[in-house]
Amino acid sequence: MAGGTGTYYYVEGELRTDYYFPVPGVWSAVEKTIADMKGRDVEPDRQTDGGKIVAVINDEKVTFRLKYKDKDLTTLGIRVGLVGNETASKMLHDRVAVSYTHLRAHETPEHLVCRLLLEKKNQQLDRHELLT
Repeated sequence: MAGGTGTYYYVEGELRTDYYFPVPGVWSAVEKTIADMKGRDVEPDRQTDGGKIVAVINDEKVTFRLKYKDKDLTTLGIRVGLVGNETASKMLHDRVAVSYTHLRAHETPEHLVCRLLLEKKNQQLDRHELLT
């Protein structure tokens, strides 16, 4: 996946992954995804550390939950329906990644350096977890 770390966690009906972009950038990618998919009844709830956006997409209630992790690292969880749908959530993550990739095409050199350093750090942590 272009946008996330490539690692997904399906917890309590919500599919989560990290994006190497600040919360406002991921928020914009989620808004673009909702608009592109003709979402309706959109209810944004922005918080200082992230927030959530609830919308109806293809007659299903979808909750996008954003959480600040670091300056240029945001966790995005997606729940489709009341109990969750992992396949539909993955498809929405893929759509967010396309919007996110478009945003990354316009990132500053400073954001690029921070993102690459965070990616390297997370790859090292992932390798360490595999060995333990």
